[in-house]
Amino acid sequence: MPAQVSARKKPGDEITKFTVVYKDVYSWSYFYKLMHEWLLENGYCSPDDQDFKEILYEHIDRPFGAEIWLRWRLEKSETGPYKELFKYFLDINFHILGQKEVEVVSGGKKYKADKGELEVEAIAYLAQDPDKKVENHWLGKHFQDFVFKVFLKKKVKQHKKQLAYDMQRLNEAIKNYLKLEAYLPERELSEFYQKRDQS
Repeated sequence: MPAQVSARKKPGDEITKFTVVYKDVYSWSYFYKLMHEWLLENGYCSPDDQDFKEILYEHIDRPFGAEIWLRWRLEKSETGPYKELFKYFLDINFHILGQKEVEVVSGGKKYKADKGELEVEAIAYLAQDPDKKVENHWLGKHFQDFVFKVFLKKKVKQHKKQLAYDMQRLNEAIKNYLKLEAYLPERELSEFYQKRDQS
């Protein structure tokens, strides 16, 4: 079990979540970079590493291999009209069991890689009025339910759909790298991301 990290209060409505479990050979350093790059390209973090919210990294060496825990807490502010009223939150948890360094042969060359059981859990939340602009407005506080359930109903639905789609694409990128079966109408930049046996 990782060191206790205070669980944050749910930042909004849970929209969707997924878990990917993989047990085989992979490159942990490349997978870490792939995840970071995907989040950067999709606006969930900035190029400045100081802004990247990795709230936990715990590495324990065990007789059967390393056990690693990581927790990322990310957010994305929306653009366009009413941008102050919506924010996306993404919680990503990694758990690796029995990770050992191995050598693999690909194309007649030897490469160093990792072998173990990798589990990735991602949960997406949509926060409405995250900065409490409507709630703290002298008039808005009386009509908060009306604003989000009637006036901005289509906007709320659109943001939920976009966040669910982002999660589908993240799931697809992970499964594409790990060569697992994915179910998305269009592939997530399959030519851009390097697959695990090409590293």
